[in-house]
Amino acid sequence: MDSATLIIVIIVLVPLLYLFYFWVNSEILTDDEINELACSQRFWDTYNYLGFTESQFEVNKEFKSALNKNGQLYNCNESLNNFPAVASALLKGKKHEWIIFAFARNKMVYSFYTNKGNDNQSVAPNLSSDYLNKIAKDGGADMVLEFHNHPNAVLSASQQDIISANYFGEIFTNNSLNFSAFVSGAGRFHQYGWWFTETFCDITNYLERIKKENGTSRIVNFDLRKELKRKKYFKDFRLNSNSAHNFNVTLYNQRLSPTASSNRS
Repeated sequence: MDSATLIIVIIVLVPLLYLFYFWVNSEILTDDEINELACSQRFWDTYNYLGFTESQFEVNKEFKSALNKNGQLYNCNESLNNFPAVASALLKGKKHEWIIFAFARNKMVYSFYTNKGNDNQSVAPNLSSDYLNKIAKDGGADMVLEFHNHPNAVLSASQQDIISANYFGEIFTNNSLNFSAFVSGAGRFHQYGWWFTETFCDITNYLERIKKENGTSRIVNFDLRKELKRKKYFKDFRLNSNSAHNFNVTLYNQRLSPTASSNRS
């Protein structure tokens, strides 16, 4: 085959292959795929809403060293986006594990409670979950953030961390409060807890929008499938097996209307 013929074959074959790829990936989304896409879109918007700053911060050394090891509530005025970095800076270099519960409203952290643990292996709040919930409610909080440090600087949640985050997550969301949990080390942080109320980025809005678009054309279906693949990968990467969350796709099945997407032409 000479070069001219090869070029002609490539010119003809490439569009045909793309057309085949497009056709195969432009089928109408099933109910399960609609459900997964809605969940993935919701997580994507949640992640971007939080928009936590990854940069390391410096804090006042005198304030940091004077933190009450027995537990104290402090007032502050820090943006939600920056607070994980600020909290991690407060916990940086601590030889024991410490815990911080921060209270936020309208994307501003207005106070936080902290106490020291007994050793470098574990820590628990000196306040009950009911009292932490009361602090949040009295201050008009819409979100609670929990931090604890790993003195060895390993940014990975333990199984006990997961159990604890699920415990607090259920308590706070049942009281209309969103909840995020973090592990800190060497001034850095990793979010492993994602518990959000049903009204936060309401999944129903995503389901309705996708169902309205799904099946209107093969181009739309193709774009929805591309978005599903991209955002599902992002969600699954963040919400891996070592995380605590209530972004469970199966919870949203009941939100789908009785009209199955397969009935659309």
